[in-house]
Amino acid sequence: MEYKWAFIGNPGAKKHVYAGKLSKLLQVPHISIASLVRQDLHPRSSLYKQIANAVNNGKLVPENVIFGLLSERLEAGYYRGECGFILNGIPRSVRQAVGS
Repeated sequence: MEYKWAFIGNPGAKKHVYAGKLSKLLQVPHISIASLVRQDLHPRSSLYKQIANAVNNGKLVPENVIFGLLSERLEAGYYRGECGFILNGIPRSVRQAVGS
């Protein structure tokens, strides 16, 4: 069975804890947007400047960067044979949630 879930909640709601537990139970990857961003926050990354500027200014990383990182991760999982996922950290806004 293929699971596609997104954990949504207020900051501090421990979404990552529940997502991690459910990921193990269902045997699907837990994809944390914060972890994806941290992985690309190194000077050799092509996205480093965009991510660093947002983080250093206390702003959200631009949507195009977030969705690019997520697309790459989902595609890599597809080619590894992953069946489903649990997302944590997205959607970040009502607009993203409704897809408009």
